[in-house]
Amino acid sequence: MRKESKLQIRFYLHTGHKFVVNCFSSKRVLVFGLFFNLWVLIGAGCAGGYLNSSDFGKDNRSELYSFRQRGLYSASSLAVSLSQSSFLTKELSPRESKLFSLPGLILSEQIKKYIVRFLNIKIEEVKGYRMEYTTVDPYHKTRRIKVSGLVLVPSEHYSLPLLAYFHPTLLHKNRAPGLIPPGFLSLDPFTDERVMMILLALQGYIVFVPDYVGYGSSEDRIHPYLYKPAVSQTARSMLNALVLALDKNNILFKRDLFIAGYSQGGHGALAFADSMQKNPIDFSVKAVFAGGGPYDLLYTVRQQLRQQTFSEIMLALSSLLLQSYSYIYRWNLDDIVKRNSYSDIISRVFRYDNLLSAVRELPAKTNSLFRGQFLNGIQDKDERYNLFSEPLKQNSVYDWTPDFPILLYHGREDDIVPYNNMRIAQRALNSYRGGKVKTKNCDFKKVEDLIDIMDEWNEQKKFVKKTNHINCLFMSFLEINSYFSQYY
Repeated sequence: MRKESKLQIRFYLHTGHKFVVNCFSSKRVLVFGLFFNLWVLIGAGCAGGYLNSSDFGKDNRSELYSFRQRGLYSASSLAVSLSQSSFLTKELSPRESKLFSLPGLILSEQIKKYIVRFLNIKIEEVKGYRMEYTTVDPYHKTRRIKVSGLVLVPSEHYSLPLLAYFHPTLLHKNRAPGLIPPGFLSLDPFTDERVMMILLALQGYIVFVPDYVGYGSSEDRIHPYLYKPAVSQTARSMLNALVLALDKNNILFKRDLFIAGYSQGGHGALAFADSMQKNPIDFSVKAVFAGGGPYDLLYTVRQQLRQQTFSEIMLALSSLLLQSYSYIYRWNLDDIVKRNSYSDIISRVFRYDNLLSAVRELPAKTNSLFRGQFLNGIQDKDERYNLFSEPLKQNSVYDWTPDFPILLYHGREDDIVPYNNMRIAQRALNSYRGGKVKTKNCDFKKVEDLIDIMDEWNEQKKFVKKTNHINCLFMSFLEINSYFSQYY
């Protein structure tokens, strides 16, 4: 009897999952394997392949799976949450004792009213819902997958406009919007951007926030990071499912739509706005706010790779982009990084719940991590022959002309996303028709008094007035509120 040796065939199907097939090396099996892999490759370019620019915003179908309440969030509980923030010291000074009616737990009514007035809160209470719905599978566009997101509904009985919010890159999977805790006391207003989402709803908007593919209900998928067709399609599907959920639950709403996002979410906000203009749904886009986003991805990556060293956050973000694009565009990681062990870390980065812990074995120096050929190739001005440049150009989000007002917002000292993204996007978006897109630099003018109070409360942890990426994330909330109020 002929002895057969065991053979392992490893391949990727276009479903976002990795498969390993163990078989025996006979002629029949090898022929089958060749035909099967040929079918997989052909499938990538046919109707069953990846979402791409030609599919941009064309699918308006959605199926609502569930719409369940997660929590209740009030303006008064926000004040309590502020008092318990990790930003503040545990021990109270004599001045603090006067401000707190119960030390460390409840702020005085005077301070509560000050916070409500300062944040321009119009609604006392907001209900949070986790919504599950279907969208197009970004890895196989003829299939649909179940995804999730957060919906925040003010406790009012009159029609309110909708606000689509696109969150920044999540370093922890348990921070997905749809996994929001049931109350403010489990959220730190100074470190958890989900508080910003609630604050926007307290301004009088029905806020919906996609979890993005790879988070929440679709956490078994590879996240298609900064992949324009995926983020816009997921948001469109959520909007259609949300209409079904609101109608089913007798929640009144207007057909007015505001769009906002920061960082990765700024990129997503412009991608979604572009798709809404090219392929409208029955909503009127009133205004768009995009902050700190990599609108020109090729420029962003080139600037980042000119740095001699990467911070831990930059290593995590770069690894996420490399993993995503190596999967979607068949980039060979061994052609990009110097060691196979680095390729293995990057290819597994999204399996970790904490992205920072996933990249701690990678070198911080760019010339130790990346191959010289890659570093030179990504800077090559002849982009037609650059395998890496073209996908970055395709997923940039400034090559269109908006019919509605847009505000771009950025910090001059941004240490993650280069500041000139804002200028590049404004020039391009305004190139055909004038005046729709404006810009604003991040600053702290609106919170000078609050910063002084915080510094007095917490002498050990002074606030650094630097317009970097993280500081301007939390400042962006005040700008969103101020800007949208003109069109509300």
